[in-house]
Amino acid sequence: YGEYLWGLHNTGLAGGVVGADVSAFDAWERATGEGVVVAVMDTGVDSNHPDLFDNMWRNPGEVAGNGIDDDGNGYVDDVHGYDFVDRDGVAEDNWGHGTHVAGIAAAVGNDGYGVPGLAYQAQVMALKFLDVDGYPAVKPPWGTLTAIDLDQGTIRWQVPLGEVPKLAAQGLKNTGSENYGGPLVTAGGLLFIGATN
Repeated sequence: YGEYLWGLHNTGLAGGVVGADVSAFDAWERATGEGVVVAVMDTGVDSNHPDLFDNMWRNPGEVAGNGIDDDGNGYVDDVHGYDFVDRDGVAEDNWGHGTHVAGIAAAVGNDGYGVPGLAYQAQVMALKFLDVDGYPAVKPPWGTLTAIDLDQGTIRWQVPLGEVPKLAAQGLKNTGSENYGGPLVTAGGLLFIGATN
């Protein structure tokens, strides 16, 4: 797949521009994502995908399938994340977009299968909050950028975001697209990566 990995390391194959990439090989000399959890907030993630299975985050305080909120965080059976669309602990992707995003971020590397993610040793936490049409499944606080201390289960800070006019007309205000968190977002040592139309 080397000629198709131009986004990671562009050598000019297949009409690419040499160096027009994210310099993945240089980055991998410093870090490969070990010890990092990437929360993919999208349409879910196929946790059985062969290039993602070994990198799926596993909630150490939760027992799969017992119908109990073992870790007391308010979400039952959230072993690999949570599905805010169907309100259960199975955040499987029924559209494909979230799985694609998870693969770009953290598909397993050096396994002889598929292509590596940029942080190929990171763990993927699946947070399904977009339905099959791409609309948020829940009303705000998704319009608020929220930093949560996962060790303590407490909110560290929140920043209200803008609203998408089309969704506001449907009663979903502050869905977040026209503002940004500014310096407060980067103050906590967190990296947020997002895309929009």
